[in-house]
Amino acid sequence: MFNWFIGNRLYNSKLKRHFYISDEWYARVKRIFNTYLIFLLLFSWAPLCKMLLVLAGFLETRLIIVFPLVVIGQIFNYVWPLL
Repeated sequence: MFNWFIGNRLYNSKLKRHFYISDEWYARVKRIFNTYLIFLLLFSWAPLCKMLLVLAGFLETRLIIVFPLVVIGQIFNYVWPLL
C-alpha cells in the first residue's frame, strides 16, 4: 500500500507542473486502467508488478478497490506453494 500512497502523492504534488500531461490523455489512461487493467493488481506480489500500485495511485484509483485486490493476490502468493 506504500507504493499506492507514493503514486497518489506524485499526482497530488503537481507532477503535471514538471511534465506536460494533457487532461485528455490522463482521463483516457485512467479510464483504460480502471476498466481493463485493474485486475493486474492481483499480481502486485511480484517485484516488477509493484509498479502497478504506483500507477494505480497516480491514476487516483480508489483504495477501497485496490486494497482487496492486493490482499487477495498476497494470500494467493503464500497459499499457492502449500497446495
